[in-house]
Amino acid sequence: MVKQPQSAIADGNFIQPAPMDKDAAWLFGCETEYANSWLRVQSPRLHGRLLTASGCAISDLAPSMIWSEDARYLALTRLHTDVDDDHRGRMAWRILLLDVQERTLRYSPQWLRNRPQFQSFNAEVLKVRLFLRDWEAEDERDRGSVEVMKLSELLALPAEDLRPSAGLWLAKDQLDNAPAWQALDTSALSHYQRATA
Repeated sequence: MVKQPQSAIADGNFIQPAPMDKDAAWLFGCETEYANSWLRVQSPRLHGRLLTASGCAISDLAPSMIWSEDARYLALTRLHTDVDDDHRGRMAWRILLLDVQERTLRYSPQWLRNRPQFQSFNAEVLKVRLFLRDWEAEDERDRGSVEVMKLSELLALPAEDLRPSAGLWLAKDQLDNAPAWQALDTSALSHYQRATA
């Protein structure tokens, strides 16, 4: 259980409650880009899976996420490891915006660098700190800089409707995995599921 947004290098599975416990986000299954058992403590995590207490299921995520103050929106991050040179290198980050009421997902067209760490998310703006490197050095002195995104601009982006599937709402790329999502033991979310019912 975590009470604040996690860093891009956060290891392990966690549940991040929404404000006033109106919902909760359970992230699990993250790994490093090397996808092996050697734990690289300073490396960003990716390929995580998210299930909210309200039933939204999304894959291929990093640990950095934040709820809006009203618990309607969940800002998410995805690390892309195959971005072409036009975007200044091989790795880049993208923000996703999940609307748990409308059950929609939006993808920001903007590529970000590096190692996003969410700072705050209110009715007007989303603030995310970006660092100079994607890995955290042992003698870390990089304080990063804060990028401000307007919620109105994020909401103006095209929205993908999540698809209903036996009580869950899946991103379209997860429909084939519906049986696996439905087989999950969601008892850790039960307190929050009652709040969203």
